[in-house]
Amino acid sequence: MRQVSGKVQAYILYRDVEQADKPSLLYTLDIKTSAWKTINLSNEYLGSWEPSFDTELWKSKELLHVFVQRVGQGDGESLEQLDPQTVTILEWNPQSLVTGNVENAIELDEVSAFPNPFTDQITIGAEGHFDYWIYSDAGQLLTTGNGNRNVAIGAELSTGIYLLKLRGTDNKWYWNKLIKLP
Repeated sequence: MRQVSGKVQAYILYRDVEQADKPSLLYTLDIKTSAWKTINLSNEYLGSWEPSFDTELWKSKELLHVFVQRVGQGDGESLEQLDPQTVTILEWNPQSLVTGNVENAIELDEVSAFPNPFTDQITIGAEGHFDYWIYSDAGQLLTTGNGNRNVAIGAELSTGIYLLKLRGTDNKWYWNKLIKLP
């Protein structure tokens, strides 16, 4: 939810078979009315994906960065055989509802993170200057920083699985799973 010109706007992020398992947004530009609309934020099929997003970025800048990954789950007790899938970030700005530009591409920029898994430190490499964020597997922001071409990180992290979000000078986003071993 957010307030604009005295009106409370509301947004619900979801994935549903009726929307062809795409990341979708149900929204109203004035919660006092019954005028709700649905848009698909991407045409990408996501299977059984459950929505998650950068809550701190939404709170601080009202930008929606949705963590997107195709997920396979069979019916009942069965599992769908699916190769490991890349996690990407879908960036969406509520201002696009006013401008009419609701199409957003998932941006994936080539970045290196090695070795992965790692035991002490991991080196992140990218062209030029970049900013990065590291999240716990529960989505809690743990640390932020920046680098120029490459930077060694992770010494302060405990054994576990982490998510790396990186933005380059061209404002493209990269998202990767990091694994720290004992």
